[in-house]
Amino acid sequence: MNKYFYVDDTPYYPGKFVIRINHEKFNLTNFKGSCNCIPAKLMMLSYANYLRYCRDNFGAELIGKNQKYPQALFTDKSKAEILVKELNRRAAAVVGIKTV
Repeated sequence: MNKYFYVDDTPYYPGKFVIRINHEKFNLTNFKGSCNCIPAKLMMLSYANYLRYCRDNFGAELIGKNQKYPQALFTDKSKAEILVKELNRRAAAVVGIKTV
């Protein structure tokens, strides 16, 4: 399976993990906005509800209150990898769709 998303540690918050996008796998030539919203769209959630989903179901800590794009930080890498597996499955289905 292609890795469209992966779990990565963050240097700013030792011991915490974030979900990153593998930009080379997506054809985002005319993309406007933050790529942080892509996982939310794949899960068919608003970005705010996606963050709540990460917090409530995977134990993520939400940082960046009152910022343009808050972020989910995961303390348990294995839980983040469960979410990444689902995001990769959904991304593979979407990227595989041919448009005319």
